Order: sequence, then structure tokens, then C-alpha cells
Amino acid sequence: MIRPKQLVTSMFVAFTAGVLCSAAFADGTETLGPSSLEIASGTSTIQVGIGAKITPYSVIEFTVPAGATVKQAILYWEGSTDDAGEIGDVEVITMDNGDGNGYLPVPSDRIGGETNFVYGRFISTYRADISNRVVDGYNRLVVHDLPLTDNRDGAGVIVIIDDGSEAKDIQIQDGNDGAYFDWPAPLDTMAPVTFTFAPSDVDREGDLKLQVGGVTDADGLGRTSTIDVEVYEGNTLVSSFLLADKLASSEGPEWDVYSILADPSASLLIPAGADSLTFHLDSRDAANGNPFEGRTPASMVMVASTLELPAAQGPEDESEPCKVLGCATGIDDCSIFSASGYAAAANAHNADVTGAWSHRQFWGYEGRIRFEAGTCWSAPGTGLLSVECSDPGGCDAWGKAPAKQTDVTGIGSFSKLRWTTPTIAAAVTKNESLHFFEVHVEDLSSPTWCWNGNSDDGCADGGSAGQEATCGCPDFYSIKIHATEDPTSPVIYEKANYISWGNFRIRSLPAAN
Repeated sequence: MIRPKQLVTSMFVAFTAGVLCSAAFADGTETLGPSSLEIASGTSTIQVGIGAKITPYSVIEFTVPAGATVKQAILYWEGSTDDAGEIGDVEVITMDNGDGNGYLPVPSDRIGGETNFVYGRFISTYRADISNRVVDGYNRLVVHDLPLTDNRDGAGVIVIIDDGSEAKDIQIQDGNDGAYFDWPAPLDTMAPVTFTFAPSDVDREGDLKLQVGGVTDADGLGRTSTIDVEVYEGNTLVSSFLLADKLASSEGPEWDVYSILADPSASLLIPAGADSLTFHLDSRDAANGNPFEGRTPASMVMVASTLELPAAQGPEDESEPCKVLGCATGIDDCSIFSASGYAAAANAHNADVTGAWSHRQFWGYEGRIRFEAGTCWSAPGTGLLSVECSDPGGCDAWGKAPAKQTDVTGIGSFSKLRWTTPTIAAAVTKNESLHFFEVHVEDLSSPTWCWNGNSDDGCADGGSAGQEATCGCPDFYSIKIHATEDPTSPVIYEKANYISWGNFRIRSLPAAN
């Protein structure tokens, strides 16, 4: 496969009182391009679909895991008609999400097509942001009134969620790219799709997910197709593999959702230093002992592809043991909170992590809160577990700070809890239950007084964890508190912002013996 040299190149549905707004985007015809929607951040995606070849409606069912939050949901659907005049830039379909309001209109923007594909049929792909129609937990979406009555291949959704784990780099490329081996170019093959990403100093396991319409499996035997995957560092190929016959109407007649990570026979390893991935879905027979070898290659339409990749990591931190100390007050949305503490890594004088940490919220949506670890007000069994410095080179003018960022973990308890949320109340027994927590501190300036909360002066939104921080910004503070002592349990409380008053200091410690 030849790597492409060129750059492979929103609608937000608003349901207000009788007002619907939409805008059309062309993200790719006979190719896929980066989605023109602004893609939300998250930890993973849920991708499901349903074939709609026969019925006029599609029922898509899925469950958002407990503790996870829906960040964005995108609906795709694709089909064909023998009358190009029936195809519009915006097609209004209806959808019922089981909330008791029945079917409501959903304007869907055409993002690829029309393409005169096979037997005089014109194929097109449509997309709608349905984030406001998807809920945490169980979802049953009934999509009705799909146009393109000649052949409705199907519909699928991509749901971006945040389950409290490490955020991933999630990229989506979508459009309308059809292929059938026996048709003249460019309809005989699909265009390669390239994702670019920041290189990492460590190997990473990623996931490539595809939503594809039109692959029939009427006789249970399937038709042939291939997916070539190539990983590059610059212009140097560092790994490649071939996937054969992975599409066979997995979601019902004429619709597939394929995930490399969910395939027990495949894996996607991104080597350290790699910075791009190119894949090529093709209508051909690999003829290498694949399950459908010898059968007629599939005619198909790719509508969306997703790359999910853990965030890039820098080199192993070789800094000296460190400590962080200080106190500060911050404002986050409608809440005011404060933090204070001392946390020191193991060193020549102390074999274990030492210190204590306290977090208070004076008011806000989550109520009045005091959370303690290793203090006189904390429950037995609390304390600090780890202190790690990163981002070498401090910001202070005296050269006392060895690093700009520190991460602290520990076990704490709630000594005060009033007027809180049901999620927190269900997980917490005041002065008894224990909870894993994570604190992130960035020491970026001298004491801060009355910072106004705007970061339009070059300070990174949400802090600089995983990347180099900017000196001169206010100090940054964040905390995540989990439901139990288990670090993998859901996050029930979190705050993060540049501080408004106070100061944190990161300092060196003598190295351990």
C-alpha cells in the first residue's frame, strides 16, 4: 500500500422551543476526512449500529457503564436511492429515546455523497450530533423516517464517554467512501485514511474502529474485504499488518461496526516514536486462507473511522525526590474551594511518603465538603501513598524548585459533608468510608492574589499535566476523589483550576540512601 502524501482532509442539534438549527458540512466524498464536528475529550467510545435494509426504522440499544458520563453522541446513517433528486443536504429524520416525548425531529447533515455507485444508485451519508438525546445508563434509540427509500443500509452511533480513567486521544474521520472491486476507478477502491498524533516515549496499545454499510451476509458465508494498517515514524514505516474478512454485517444486514481492540485475533500496537497511522479498507480477496477466500469481494460504504490512543508519555522522570507544600483557594464554576498540605516523597531521612492533605469546599453544587488525609480530623487508615515530580526545571527565580508539577495520591475520608449530591451521598459514610484520591499541583509563580480566573494569557486550559507547563501562570491545583479505596473506582468528586489566592511550592529532598 502506498502511503498518501497529501493531508487527508457541526452540526450541533439544538432542541429549543420550536427552534431547530443546522448547518451542512462535507467531510468527504469518496474519501474520509477529519470530522467537522468539534470532538469531545473522553476515555473511550461506545460504538453500535443496526442494519436497516428492510424496516423503515432502526432500534439501537446500548448501555453507558455505571460511573461513566456521556461527553458526546454522534448518529450516522447511510443509504442509496435511484433518484438523485431525492437527496438533500439536510434530511430531517425522527428519533425516540424513550423519554416519553415520542419522536422528535433530528436534522441530519449530509457529510458525503451523492455518489453514483452501483446499478444507478446514489449513495449518501448523513450525520447528527445527538448528545442531548443520550443518557447515562441504558439507551434505546428508535430512528424512524429514514429517507433514501431504495436502500437504507443502516445507522450507527459513536458515544464518547468519560469513566474517570486516563483520557485518550480520540480522533474521528467521516464521510462517504464506497468501493466495489469490479467498478471503474475511483469506485473500485477506497482512499487511504491517515491519523496523525503526538509521538510517545513508550509503546501504546490503541484501537481503530470502523462503521461500514453495505456489506451483505445473506447466505451466512460473507464476502471478502481487507484492512491494511501501517504505522509510521515520520516517513519511515515501523509496523504493518493485514486484516482479512472482518466485515460480515455484524450489526444486522448491511451494517458493520468493527473494533481492533475487541477482536481477539488482532491488536494495534503503536511503537514508541510513531506519529501516524494509515489504514486502507478495500474490496478484495486477500487469498491467504481467510474465512471467505474465493468469494466475490464486498461492495461497501465506509462512513466513519475512529482512532483511540493513550496520551503520549515523555521520558521516565529522573528527578530527585521532592516535596510540595502550601495552601490556596480556587474558584471553579459556581464553587469555592481551598486546599492545604505537605507531601514529601521517600528520601534519605524517611523511608516512606510523609505528610497530610486537606481539601475543603465552602459552597457549590456538591455541597459543603471537608476531605482529609493523614490529619487529626481524618478516619483511621488515611494517609499519603505517593509523591511524584515531573516537568523538570522550576519557575522560581532562585532555582529552588526542581520541577513545575507534582502528583500526590493517597487515601482520605470525609469529615464534613452537607447538602451534597446523591452520587456522593451514596458512596460516603462521614468519618468512616475511605477513598482513593489524586492531587495535581503546578508551581508556576510567586503567591497569587485575586486572580480573575481567565487563562487567555497563554495558560493551558485545564492545566498542563502530561506536557510542559508555562511559567508565570497562577499555580494550578486539581483533585479527584474516588468512590472507594480502589483507584479504578468511579470518580465522585473533582475540582480543577488555577488558584485565585495562595501559593504552592515544590522543593527538592535529599535522595534516598
